[in-house]
Amino acid sequence: KLFLLTFLAAFVSEASAGKANCMYCKEMDSESGFLYSYSYCRTSDTCVADAWNRINDWCEEPWVRGYALDLDSDCEATPVTDCLNFESSNAFDGQQVNSSKTLASGQKCTVKVDASGYIAHILFEEDDLGVMYNGYEKNTYLEIPQGVVQEITVYNALASGSCTFFYSFSGATTLVTAAATALASLTLWI
Repeated sequence: KLFLLTFLAAFVSEASAGKANCMYCKEMDSESGFLYSYSYCRTSDTCVADAWNRINDWCEEPWVRGYALDLDSDCEATPVTDCLNFESSNAFDGQQVNSSKTLASGQKCTVKVDASGYIAHILFEEDDLGVMYNGYEKNTYLEIPQGVVQEITVYNALASGSCTFFYSFSGATTLVTAAATALASLTLWI
């Protein structure tokens, strides 16, 4: 009986997990350049590079470009309920809140950054983490202007396995000080 219960629990958890290949394909195509692309076949749950050049790779439905995949409807991503929340204030001047979080295969997480009272910065460090934010560049700070509450969806972009990412929240002073130091160094160098 114990074996049967363990098997059923594993089967149910696997069935409820998002489609990791779909999420991987979304990230790979979103990060690709103009010379190559990644496409996804829904019926076979397959991601391939340059599907246009693979005439023998059959898909029962038309191939879907990775960037056009929707995390919810196409990839069936499983949301994490206890995600990250940060409320910025002037108490975070010159301070950073650093930690890590792990997303299982097929999971997504919505990060809430409340900069209502003070400008905020957030950094995600992990190359296999998908970040749904227009213009986001990997491993660089996002600036959330004062007066804005921003929700940012992050997701595990690995084809299989869990993804541990590091994050850092901060107020404005840390980045302003770094910019001033860089400017002073440049002035002295010139």
